[in-house]
Amino acid sequence: MLQYYPQLLRQISLSQSKSGSQLTHPGETDSPLRAQEKLRLQASLEASCRRSTWPKDSHLACSPHPILITSQHDAAVRAIHEALVLGIASIVERWWTDSAADFPQRMPLEPGEEALLQWLDTVHPDILPPYRMGSWRPDFLVESVTDPTTPSGIREQFRICEINSRFCWNGFLYTAHGQQAMVDMDPQANGFVVATDPKQFLDDLFTLFDGTR
Repeated sequence: MLQYYPQLLRQISLSQSKSGSQLTHPGETDSPLRAQEKLRLQASLEASCRRSTWPKDSHLACSPHPILITSQHDAAVRAIHEALVLGIASIVERWWTDSAADFPQRMPLEPGEEALLQWLDTVHPDILPPYRMGSWRPDFLVESVTDPTTPSGIREQFRICEINSRFCWNGFLYTAHGQQAMVDMDPQANGFVVATDPKQFLDDLFTLFDGTR
């Protein structure tokens, strides 16, 4: 058995790991078991979406061996997201009014884009959907920092390296259906839980759209 520190990210075999006592890397299991787990994951993905609807059979690249995270990782990601939401909302609110920040000069737009935003700023807020309904996809790195309070003397933290304002539709499907596939592999039997509730994810996504139109 390889030595792992429980507070660090690592990939595990769900069927061969036990929460709190044994964490088994997929490479430590035999090939037939890994093939069986992959088929089980594939069956769940195709139950959520027919195989013909997955672009170029892209679902076949999904791994049945998840990355194990701790409650500390989850809390850190939530804190980063909350800070990011507050920061972006503040920038949008002050884009035209904060002369000291001078956002238009620091982040110049095309003339047509700027004219459109200036016009939108004059429209009554009840007419337009709230900008907070936007979507962004931060890319982040995981770095190790010294922490004498942990058994290993280090801890992992997330550092945002890039933020994109787009997230392809397939990304939402992979997240929701991929998490459902993890649920179907019954991680609870060995003491694990999935990081995201797939139903809540889709329900929250659909709140961004007007279903009456």
